[in-house]
Amino acid sequence: MVSPFMPNGTLHNHVTEPGHSRPLAEKLRLMYQVASGMTYLHGKNIVHGDLKPANILLDVGYRVVISDFGLSRTKYTSSTAKRVKSDAGAGGTFEYMAPEMLDEEDPCGANKKTDVYAFAIMFYEVLGDGRSIWVTNDGQPMREKAIALRIARGKRPLRFDGIPDEIWSLIEHCWDHDPDRRPGFAEILGVLEDYKNDAPPDKGHIRNHPSVGSSIWNTLSLDRPSDGSASLDRPSGEPASRNPLSAPASASVSGSASVPASASASASASASASAPAPVAAALSDRRRLLTKPSFHSDDSWARRTTDLLLDLQSDPSDSIAQSPSRPPSTRSGVSGLSNTLHRDGSAWSDADSIHGNEQPSRPASSQGTAGRMYERLVSFDDSEAGFQLGWLYLTGTGVQQSDRDAYMCWKQVFTRSTDPIHKPIATFMIGWLYYLGRGLRQDKQKGIEFIRQSKTAEFDLGEEEVMSPETPISSKSAAAQTLLQLCLFGADQDWLCNHLAAICLASGFGTAKDPHRAFQKLQALASQDYDISQYWLGVCYGKGWGVCADHEKFFQWCRKSANHGNAYAQDIVGRCYEQGWGVSRDPSRAVEWYQVSAKQGNRYGQYSLGLCYQAGTGIAKDEVAAVRWCFKSAEQGYDHAQFSLAICYRNGHGVPRSFTKAAEWCTKSAEQGNLDAQCILASCFEKGTGVSPSFETAAYWYGRAAARGHRAAIERLQKLRMRGLVV
Repeated sequence: MVSPFMPNGTLHNHVTEPGHSRPLAEKLRLMYQVASGMTYLHGKNIVHGDLKPANILLDVGYRVVISDFGLSRTKYTSSTAKRVKSDAGAGGTFEYMAPEMLDEEDPCGANKKTDVYAFAIMFYEVLGDGRSIWVTNDGQPMREKAIALRIARGKRPLRFDGIPDEIWSLIEHCWDHDPDRRPGFAEILGVLEDYKNDAPPDKGHIRNHPSVGSSIWNTLSLDRPSDGSASLDRPSGEPASRNPLSAPASASVSGSASVPASASASASASASASAPAPVAAALSDRRRLLTKPSFHSDDSWARRTTDLLLDLQSDPSDSIAQSPSRPPSTRSGVSGLSNTLHRDGSAWSDADSIHGNEQPSRPASSQGTAGRMYERLVSFDDSEAGFQLGWLYLTGTGVQQSDRDAYMCWKQVFTRSTDPIHKPIATFMIGWLYYLGRGLRQDKQKGIEFIRQSKTAEFDLGEEEVMSPETPISSKSAAAQTLLQLCLFGADQDWLCNHLAAICLASGFGTAKDPHRAFQKLQALASQDYDISQYWLGVCYGKGWGVCADHEKFFQWCRKSANHGNAYAQDIVGRCYEQGWGVSRDPSRAVEWYQVSAKQGNRYGQYSLGLCYQAGTGIAKDEVAAVRWCFKSAEQGYDHAQFSLAICYRNGHGVPRSFTKAAEWCTKSAEQGNLDAQCILASCFEKGTGVSPSFETAAYWYGRAAARGHRAAIERLQKLRMRGLVV
């Protein structure tokens, strides 16, 4: 069989290419395509048997083409990966073999579930840039017996930084020790649906292909016979010219395969077609995955900058750094940096929000540590210089302290930078300046919008995590470590830096969790009447973070914060009165606090108030009012409010009954990851309620919820399969 030449080599070579670190979004797109191709193969009852990055080829458009499937029992041993065979004749590459294949007493052969296990190992390897999967404590490759022993005992490779929670959960399900608990590829495809549309690499970087042009996206149909389809075996170790989609001898396959949207046989393993799309398929900002830079690299900007800042803070020879309040010398300093930061006047003007007409402060002198710092910053690009200088202005280190100038610096980063670390942190800090009214006219709602907007896969610290924490979000990404270092740097000079450092320590954001140290910081800040620190101190008492849980103190500190006008604390105080946490239960008082919070525009308070109207808790039942408040919260993107609004439309509570509106709001909630909404939306597609019936789309949404352990979704998906309605 003759198949097209694959000019971009293997997936393994692609992710391990020296000097070309692949963005996380690209890796997820490629793994989506692998899952898409495997869904097609399993739908044809074809087991691959040797799934690994070296057997995944990339065509001229950097789309996945699966090769070597169905031949694991007849292939020669590879020069790069030793194959082993059990007594049952199972073939494959050792590192990717499922535990049941390595069972000495009753080994099994390759099957669909072992393919899923191999997919998980391959996924882990791709995310890790192709590094060795099984290594010893000193970084040396493990011996095969040691690997087999660990696999048999249920051990799996350790999670490393930068893997999103949803992806890690999927990997853990796929390499589950119990084959029956591993999802099928249709379910895997559902989880990865959000990552299918990220753009491929710059076409200018396509290797060994003289003409790209419009033919780059062309695919060959499985139905199209191949001219001269002689069956060819590739030489061992030949990566780029192997037969793509090499099938068993009985099959005639050419081109690339993808999952059909219907019963059509035309498909491509590059998965340019896909499983059924959601009703409104759109990636949320939170799912926009960015490249993770090497934080520990010798030439990493984050490490260099943090070291410079820490040197600046600790150098006793610099009188300016030791005296942040000392006014700078007029117009002296490093003019090159000043000119760089001010060459675009549009990036600095904000007449509606900036107080005063003065020009931004200038560095005091180029002498001493501060001067050396500025000289080094001049060599950076514009947005990076602005990012670093913003922290100096915020803390008054080496310059006159100025919240306004800090805002100006970070606004430049927000408007001009695409850096995956600079931009989210700058956006986050702009949000805090608006929220607190520091250097700007106070606008809490605008501040929250910036904080929401700052959240990315690398910087997973948004409104919910800093304002309404239920479960601490831990991360050791480069962005998380950078924020922590900068906040610790400014903690002694600026209370906000100290507060944010406490949040990082409590959550394990950028560091190991240290709730005791976080509690001490928050306790000191709360005693100075900072309402957000009082609220967080209450949360620590409520959760038992760094201190023994105490519901009475939880309520007392949250009420102190609420009395200072903190809308998030007001919502929590309402919940305390509604549930009787640390105070006598009083639903009427709960409603009063919810109303105060809701009228400030707080989406959590709005939702809580809507629920009270809906159930008649502490106030007369009013379904119309319930819908009105849930709608306000839902418009701000709160997934629970969106789901509740969907139920109101479905049942006709407070609004005219509309299955179409119910499906629309349910989709919004489901796309944010709400499991109940995903299950209900799947039911809508299964029964054709408010949407066109589609068992495939129903299976997609059931699969997304089932992959995260939703019992009802698991049961419904199993029933659809038993009835033969989905694969």
